[in-house]
Amino acid sequence: MGARSVGYERGEQMTGQSNGAIWMTASAIAEVTGGQVDRSGAADPAVGVSTDTRSLRPGQLFVALRGPRFDANLFAQQALAAGAAGVLVDRPLTGPSDHSRGFVVRVDDCKRTLQAIASEHRDRVAAGVIGITGSCGKTTTKDLCAAALRTAGPTVAARGSFNNQIGLPVTLCEIEARTRFAVCELGTSAPGEIERLARLARPDIGVLTCVREAHLEGLGSLEGIAEEKSRLFAHLQPDGVAVLDADDPFCVRIAADLDRPVRLVSTEREADLFASEIRFDGEGLRFLAHGEGFDSTEVFVPRSARHDVKNALFALQVGRLCGVATSQLVRGLADAAPTPRRLEMRRAQGLRVLDDSWNMSPSSALAALRTLDDVAGGAHRVVVFGDMRELGDKSAERHRELGERAAEHAPRLLVTVGQEAHRIAQSAISSGLSAGQVIATNTATEAFDALADRLEGGEVVLCKASRGIGLDRLVDRLVGESWPRAQKAQVSARAAAGEI
Repeated sequence: MGARSVGYERGEQMTGQSNGAIWMTASAIAEVTGGQVDRSGAADPAVGVSTDTRSLRPGQLFVALRGPRFDANLFAQQALAAGAAGVLVDRPLTGPSDHSRGFVVRVDDCKRTLQAIASEHRDRVAAGVIGITGSCGKTTTKDLCAAALRTAGPTVAARGSFNNQIGLPVTLCEIEARTRFAVCELGTSAPGEIERLARLARPDIGVLTCVREAHLEGLGSLEGIAEEKSRLFAHLQPDGVAVLDADDPFCVRIAADLDRPVRLVSTEREADLFASEIRFDGEGLRFLAHGEGFDSTEVFVPRSARHDVKNALFALQVGRLCGVATSQLVRGLADAAPTPRRLEMRRAQGLRVLDDSWNMSPSSALAALRTLDDVAGGAHRVVVFGDMRELGDKSAERHRELGERAAEHAPRLLVTVGQEAHRIAQSAISSGLSAGQVIATNTATEAFDALADRLEGGEVVLCKASRGIGLDRLVDRLVGESWPRAQKAQVSARAAAGEI
């Protein structure tokens, strides 16, 4: 499956031109969406969309979304003044209207219209689209795929975790005429969401990273998660290919039921693409890749977590399906920037912080503990765990189980943050950690104060929790200090007392 079969031929045949990505005029948007042109303006067609005036780029279409606590219609005039090619609103503009170049299209529902625009744009562009979903590893896999594919041509990738019914359309609309690949992330927390997102993206290649206990509150069970994630493959292009994890029983089951080409990757056994001789060398992960196009190829990825080898294999397999040379893919992975707050190693003065504060599930927490063991070497290990959200009626059990597993790794100090995380603390003490090794706190601020009194300098601190706990702020405070902070405070106090 060469690069042109992943999007180029289809796009060229359909648009009949090389600039199919440039079409968003007022009249075209109104025709696609059933909207009303309130002002034609004189600007060129919009290129890309924005839902935030703070990040709006001149020439984009500003979409005025509305929510329970905000109404972006109020910022439409500001968007035109900032250079928007046009605005999409759901009520007539108010205020001065002297930005004559910008057009105005009025619709009933801006969110639904944004999705309609993205769907139309997807049909007009020639780029190959890769859609990635899974319980864990979506964003890192997306970033590694993008790093590998950029070596072969212009590549669009979802910013951060743009993986919902707003973020995905924005990503699709960033595809330009020159774009060769677009790497999209599809997230879900309730039944039907992957169906809706996959119908928008209609990927050429679909990647399912894994099926784990995440969003149980909305999806009910592992079987429900597997069913939801598998809907990605129902909306692949007719010649699309599915890429899944050979080491995940649910992925293997899904792959067996698919009526389209499948590629499996593994870190544990032979598969279409698999890794061997995995090792962490202090700078990152090294392994040998085996499979079509890879003849025991040595690969380096600047990541700390061993499970990122699997994410790298997904990127390598996607790259080969897109026709990118092995040497280019290997170079792209070696140059890949860290994915922020996904086991990102951050260094303070006298301290290393393993920042995994973006999100947390039972399986990702265990993977983080293993990574901490790998990177700490002879340094003392400190663990900060917060609440795991959206686990439904499994929450208490999973927090207690994590406490047991945390105790097995024997950190010098375990700090928990949040009410549910108190169960981690209690279980860790019951499983062998001493009461002096465990501190239960309610907020990230309390956790910082507890650490400040006890860190001696030289430790490696793992920080992980569901995003709503706010451990990112704790990490930033840790990185911003010089350690040992407590020792410095003691010296200052002695000096103030005239003792030194």
